[in-house]
Amino acid sequence: MSDVTVLVLVLVIGLPIFAIVRYWYRRRQAAKLADDLLKDVLKGKDAFRR
Repeated sequence: MSDVTVLVLVLVIGLPIFAIVRYWYRRRQAAKLADDLLKDVLKGKDAFRR
């Protein structure tokens, strides 16, 4: 195989895997942030009731 063929194969296989991992990681980070925000909101409401 020539170098160009290997490069094309790496791009065809690597880019979708990179995109999937990046998508998963960003959703995980967003979910973690949302959980932290929700905890802060609930903590604030709990302090308000007391």
